[in-house]
Amino acid sequence: NPAYFDRVSQRWTPQGEQYLARLNRMSGIRRKRFLEGVWASAEGIIYDGFRARPYDDRDAPGHLLPKDWQPPRTWERAWAIDWGWNNPTVLQMWALDPDGRMYLYKEFYRTHVRAEQLGLWTVEQMGLGEPRPTVVVCDHDPEAMATFEKYSGLSTTPADKSDKTGGIEFIQERL
Repeated sequence: NPAYFDRVSQRWTPQGEQYLARLNRMSGIRRKRFLEGVWASAEGIIYDGFRARPYDDRDAPGHLLPKDWQPPRTWERAWAIDWGWNNPTVLQMWALDPDGRMYLYKEFYRTHVRAEQLGLWTVEQMGLGEPRPTVVVCDHDPEAMATFEKYSGLSTTPADKSDKTGGIEFIQERL
């Protein structure tokens, strides 16, 4: 790509150097494909750093947390919602540790759920001691967002979809 590599000087352009720096931060299948040029695939996988590992293998990246693990209440919470009907509605509850790493510790995943039902479920969870999130990022559906806000008492933020690849890379780095 001439925007990334100057054939005459045989050097990377500044834009190419930035692109390579992003590629160097990738892991797994994305790294193999984009940096190493390997035709590797993992169908349907976006975040490829997860592996099923024994719970006591704490030094392995991508380990799974024990089912009863709860983050400290002092950790910041961020929730993400993807609205669905025939496809599942998903609400993920994430905790951010003091170093900025993200831990998915609870997930709501169901089909045929209205936004008001999800809002009431979150109120129930907070009544059981779930800390309020500092942000609730949602897929774009203004009607669902407004209904969820009405029933949950929480504000929502529409997801920034202007740079999907950059967003995926940003989240991958934090996991």
